[in-house]
Amino acid sequence: MVIPKWQSFVANTTVHGLRYVVESPSRFRRMLWLLMLLGATGIYVYLVKESVEKYYSNPVSIEFSEVIPKKGELTFPAVTICNLNRFVKSKINMYENDENFYKMSLNLSACEAVKMVNKNMTCGQSLLCAFEQFGSSVAENCNDSTRHRIISVLNSTKDPIFNPEEFFETYGHQFQEMFLYFCRFTTFENCTPADFYPSLTENGRCFTFNSGENGTKIRSTRRAGSSGGLSIILDVQANENTISEFSRGLRVIVHDQGTFINLESGFNVFPGSHTLARITPSKVRFTQVKIVKVIIS
Repeated sequence: MVIPKWQSFVANTTVHGLRYVVESPSRFRRMLWLLMLLGATGIYVYLVKESVEKYYSNPVSIEFSEVIPKKGELTFPAVTICNLNRFVKSKINMYENDENFYKMSLNLSACEAVKMVNKNMTCGQSLLCAFEQFGSSVAENCNDSTRHRIISVLNSTKDPIFNPEEFFETYGHQFQEMFLYFCRFTTFENCTPADFYPSLTENGRCFTFNSGENGTKIRSTRRAGSSGGLSIILDVQANENTISEFSRGLRVIVHDQGTFINLESGFNVFPGSHTLARITPSKVRFTQVKIVKVIIS
């Protein structure tokens, strides 16, 4: 019973060549088909073994396609820096009787109104209580009842007395406060806080280098690597953190001038760390027939 089953399997199998090993009338042909079948099986096993070993070795293959602009210069992108901590703790907790309160222009138009709700809270705490989802973790006297009362007072006037943008600008970080002693573009040009243009985003106040705003010149670079880019040391003011440990650090976004600052496309830099970012801009040109992609590095 074994032989007929084997012959039936050989006659109907989809394994190429196996039937000829058994059914060929000539012994020479049967041996030839057997050798070819064993050789093919051996090659298959060898290739599978090589593929598995290559997979687990985690190989990296990098290809570069470089296009040198005619003028030898590349337009440097805009670099936006946002402090993950949106509000400065010392400003939020500063009372009206502090001599720095008016010097730092913390007396917003809404301060007088919210003072009537809870005199134990500073103006910054009251506005943060109403404005920020996690304001209760900063202001001890902030609860749902107080929050609703503050919001009610702010909405009670015909003309709005609370401006969120003004709140961000006044109680948020100032770039000159984060700026330390080192900022350089390429190896030839030193930069200052004046080179960083302030803008408001969903994460609060951010500052953009090489923004091209207000008619400022857009910088170009002739070099690749860190020597042809922006190098800067900043103080994240970790002691001014308001919400939690997770808001200590900076968010860096690299983008084209005049485009939307998408915080999701950036990366974080945390206190005490040194980060290098390499970018490879790409330009896509559309035609009627095909799409041509030019990589510039």
